[in-house]
Amino acid sequence: SLINMLPQASYLKLDEEGFEICSLFRKHKYHWNEVSGFGVGSISGNKMVMFNFSEEYQKAKNARKLSSALSGAEGGLHDTFGLKAKELAELMNEYKYFYESNRADENQAFERNI
Repeated sequence: SLINMLPQASYLKLDEEGFEICSLFRKHKYHWNEVSGFGVGSISGNKMVMFNFSEEYQKAKNARKLSSALSGAEGGLHDTFGLKAKELAELMNEYKYFYESNRADENQAFERNI
């Protein structure tokens, strides 16, 4: 959409807490422990990064069931932000596992805006 081309209308931010996704100026923030991991799925022939929520995430259970029935995953990213879906899924898994295994070490923090 043309609106998503406006500055800050669409982005993905990865940091030590989790990831924030923005589409059409609507932001959603998820913590790393709220997702089980990232993979690649396809909807209507379009490859995209998909994920399922962990047991700790208790929100939107009915919507997650519907999404899972339709796409095979509870959540997904609307864009790959210039990367291949597989590359972005691998990057997000790296962040998730890095920060979950190094939570106590604040000196290890890094941030990336995509």
